[in-house]
Amino acid sequence: MKVLVLNDTKFEEKDIDGSLESLQKIVGGYIELVYLFEELSKNKIDLYVNEEGKYLMPENVNIYIRYNDNSIKSETIVGPCLFASYDDNGNTIGLTDEQIEFVKSYFSDERYYMPNYKSVFATFRLVKYVEI
Repeated sequence: MKVLVLNDTKFEEKDIDGSLESLQKIVGGYIELVYLFEELSKNKIDLYVNEEGKYLMPENVNIYIRYNDNSIKSETIVGPCLFASYDDNGNTIGLTDEQIEFVKSYFSDERYYMPNYKSVFATFRLVKYVEI
């Protein structure tokens, strides 16, 4: 099945067998399904991440989310992100070409957020910035 992987702020299409092990291999550990983006759900797209990614690879931020409710709440998605689809029974299936293009365009906004990890990490990275 065809999936889309976001890692180091770059997209890559991959073919996997769809097993739990193949999902875990891509995200680098136990998987967690993230429900933060209504637009993805409307297009039958799931976002899988490493369940412990924030602890194991905090420097690998791929998506920064600022909530659009006049608060200072924010969220980060770290580590490799895997996008797949699902059928009417909830089974994980591959993405269509249209879904792949949707994900790429949804996260192609030219606004970026640069986290200030200077005190902890030696490098700075550009990450995708999304308001929800």
